Order: sequence, then structure tokens, then C-alpha cells
Amino acid sequence: MILIVSSATDIHSHLVMKELRYLKADVTLLDLSKFRQPLELAMHYGSSDRDCALQITSAISLPLNDFRVIWWRCPHIADGEPNNSDRVNPAVGDTNIYQQFASLSPAIDVFWVNHPLRNATATNQAHLLRVSQEVGLGIPATLITNNIQQVQEFVSSNDATYKLFSATEQGWKEILVPIGDLLNVSDSLVYNSLVLQESIPSQFDVKVAIVGENIFSVALYKIQHSQSKGNCESIRTEIFELPSEIKTSLWQLISKLGLVYATVDLRLTPKYEWVLLGLNPVGDWLSFEEHTQQPITKSLAKLLASCDR
Repeated sequence: MILIVSSATDIHSHLVMKELRYLKADVTLLDLSKFRQPLELAMHYGSSDRDCALQITSAISLPLNDFRVIWWRCPHIADGEPNNSDRVNPAVGDTNIYQQFASLSPAIDVFWVNHPLRNATATNQAHLLRVSQEVGLGIPATLITNNIQQVQEFVSSNDATYKLFSATEQGWKEILVPIGDLLNVSDSLVYNSLVLQESIPSQFDVKVAIVGENIFSVALYKIQHSQSKGNCESIRTEIFELPSEIKTSLWQLISKLGLVYATVDLRLTPKYEWVLLGLNPVGDWLSFEEHTQQPITKSLAKLLASCDR
């Protein structure tokens, strides 16, 4: 059996479920946003047997030992919960629920796509940058600091726009900011520990979906248009074959991060250098699957189904 932890409104989950049912797989969707009360976890151990279950309501219990695969798609907390949804990392979800599920891995024999603990580690910018370096992927010049002087020196030495990540206990929140705002950053903001990255010049970007041993990639070309009211920009997408050495580095990256699925953003610079812009362990793929007809949904469904046998 396959358990999908996601939202009932997530179209990605429904399309994968449709493919799974076509493959005759037994699949269940768990929408945590429907439950306002904390879930109760019970693990029972006997001399030679064990039982693990989530008590969803007083009348509904989910026997987790019945499942062989869990897809941690994109859990949401219930409306009205005290948590601020803007501060919740979608790769992890609500902290309490995340901790509950994280405690399950030693108790049940299940294949995770991906385990929430692995998602949390993968979305930590410092860890992602270090592992990217280890596998030979290019990364932007980056500064992680809460020192206002270092922020100003870093920004002043490069004429570019920077990404700013403010750290919370749930994860990193990315904001695009102009240089002037960073130079005038207030002392109070520095307590967040900022991650600043230089803007990378681009020939074009490549969006990558990694599903197990399969890599799907699409190039995104910016097209400038002149109109009577001014210039505008559109995006042209097409299937793109990554160099073999970049594919190898991406597989190594995913392996070191302990992931099975992720989307990755790459950029090819005018100097023909590949740079990793970001990674999302619960990233969407439908937008470029629709344009290129790459079988990403089917590939993910087949991966889940194969691990359920």
C-alpha cells in the first residue's frame, strides 16, 4: 500500500494517484489540513511483533504497518492553527506533524519519497551549498552572516541583485532584494542570519526533475518582445539534454542528501559554466511537463508502485 501525505487540493497528488490506480496500486491520500487536533501516535511492541498507528480521529486509525511506501508530497496544517503558514517550509510541513512522522522511520519498514528529515536537511542552504561543492557543482558566491558590516562589504563589492534568505525554525524564506535595500538593512534584520547570493549572468536556465534514476530537464529561454507600450518578456521552453558530467553530479547530490525525488534549478552562464541556483525536495513539475510532454508523473507513479511490491 502507498500513503500520500499531501493536500486534497494538490493537483500533482491527484494525477500521480490516477496513474497509480492505472497500475493497480493501492493508494491512500492523507490530508493533514483536515484535522485541527494534533495526531496521536501509538507504537506497540511485543516479543516478536510490533504495531504502529496514527490516531486521526476518535473513530479513525491509520495502521502504518500496512503501508510500504510513503510519499511526503506537501503537507499542510489545518486552517485556524496558530502556526503562521508563511513560515512553514512546505518540504517539511507543520513542525509537530513533521516530528511525529520523523519518529516513524525506525519503527516501520517503509520507503520514503522523501523522508521529512531528509527534506529538512536538503532545504538548509548551508548544507546544500557544501554538498554541491563536494559533487563538483558550481554555486553562486554566497555569504551567510548576521554581521551587518560583512553584509555591506559583500554587497558593495558586487554590482548585482541578491537573494536574501531569512532563517526561521521551520526553514528558509527567500526574498529578492535590490542592493540598495541590503546596504541600508537594519540591525534588527541581521539577527535572522542572512544568506546572500550574487546574481548569476545567464544564457538560459534549466529546470530539472529527478525521479529515482531518471532525470528530466527543460531549458527556459527568455524572449524579449517590443511593443508599443514598451518591452515585455516571455519564456520559451524545450526539452534539453544535460551534459553527462552534470547528470552525474546531480545524481551524486541527490544521493548525498538522501533524497529520491527533487527539482533542481540550474543556470548556464555566458562562460558556459553550470551553476546550481536551488533545489526543492517537493518541487512542482506539471508546468514544464505540460509544455514538453515528458512523462514525469508516470515516472514518479512507477517509482512508488515498484517500491510497493
